[in-house]
Amino acid sequence: VTTSTDIYALGVLLYELLTGDRPIRFDSQNPYALAQAIAEHAPTTPSDFLLRAGQQSTESRPRAKTHPRQLRGDLDRIAMMALRKEPERRYASAAMLAEDVRRYLEGRPVEAQVDSWHYRLRKLLQRHPLASSVAGLLLAVVLGFSLLTQRQSQRIAAERDRAVAAEQHAE
Repeated sequence: VTTSTDIYALGVLLYELLTGDRPIRFDSQNPYALAQAIAEHAPTTPSDFLLRAGQQSTESRPRAKTHPRQLRGDLDRIAMMALRKEPERRYASAAMLAEDVRRYLEGRPVEAQVDSWHYRLRKLLQRHPLASSVAGLLLAVVLGFSLLTQRQSQRIAAERDRAVAAEQHAE
């Protein structure tokens, strides 16, 4: 029993909070069968679980009132990182797991997600929608002004060339 065991248990709790069910179904209460099921079966992501559960709504177990689209992405990654089979690939501490959940709630990039510039940019734009809109509008105005200036410059240059040609023709 190590910290990684605690992280796995917290991952199970997070999965249950998100989906209303356990990540792995157990057919018996035999400790050996439970350990074997955990070691051999990989859980599905919470969003995929909810998609399947929505399609098979004949069960009487209560389900979370969450739409699968809300879980796809960061929450899926956080839960699955805590539930990884390899203990060294899980969160190193409960504080790191809690920090990732906090980052998700604040709309910031999470450590469990693959780090890329477009992921970070998307998170920044989602966190600051008004500033993003203003910056986008300002960028559009600057680009429009630049294109207009370039076109006017080309027209002026063409007019100048015609005037020079007419002057030379007149001389």
